[in-house]
Amino acid sequence: MPAGVVRAALAFSALSTFQADSIQGRLRPRDRARLRAGLLQVRSATVDERRAALDLLVQAARRGVEWKTPATHDPADCPFRIVESFPREEVVKVMERMAGHRPLHAAVALCHIDPNVRNDLWRRMTAESRSNIVIEVPAVSTVSAGRSRAFARELQSALIGD
Repeated sequence: MPAGVVRAALAFSALSTFQADSIQGRLRPRDRARLRAGLLQVRSATVDERRAALDLLVQAARRGVEWKTPATHDPADCPFRIVESFPREEVVKVMERMAGHRPLHAAVALCHIDPNVRNDLWRRMTAESRSNIVIEVPAVSTVSAGRSRAFARELQSALIGD
């Protein structure tokens, strides 16, 4: 079980029943299953361990998303620069659609583009879209340059089609 899932389960187990029910109701089925598996791993944790995990989670939430810079990223030759030439409202609309069924594509795009543009787009997106995307950010480093270019072509096609 990944350490992040165990830490999240520890933090979750420190919440009140009301808070836990509220959060669990917002999770996708896959994430609820991960949480249940994590909770099985932390049954014997102490109150101090649970509080420490919750404190770490709160600190991470305050810091915000830690966007990954793709290993093979060359800003001068980035295929996602096309995003900057479209109105932000159109880009947000397309990215939110992608976040619903291909959130990794949206995460890769956001990790590639200029930080100022990314921050503006991120602020305009719905909480649900941001939630779908942020889960995929850690996987961005596993996406090859070829797949990234394919994602960029798909994004460009969607932007031109809108």
